[in-house]
Amino acid sequence: ITKKQCCWSGALRLGFTSKDPSRINPENLPKYACPDLVSQSGFWAKALPEEFAHEGSVVAFWVDKRGRVFYRLNDSGPMLFFSGVRTAGPLWALID
Repeated sequence: ITKKQCCWSGALRLGFTSKDPSRINPENLPKYACPDLVSQSGFWAKALPEEFAHEGSVVAFWVDKRGRVFYRLNDSGPMLFFSGVRTAGPLWALID
């Protein structure tokens, strides 16, 4: 996390999509990933708890073959974030 906005209230959303971003019209995207975008097929995301979103923190996240998404903050161990991602095809990271 390189910079934190002083006037923004909300969490960082992390996840994945099976939709090729080059084929998505940005004008058709909803304002928020959660809950709007994740209600559409092919999108999975969740809010990182705000208390973990500190300037200078290094956040890593990934999905395993079983569709479980994990995240890690700085040098901490991996933590299960959510599950249910379809992994049969290509996936792209989603950050909001």
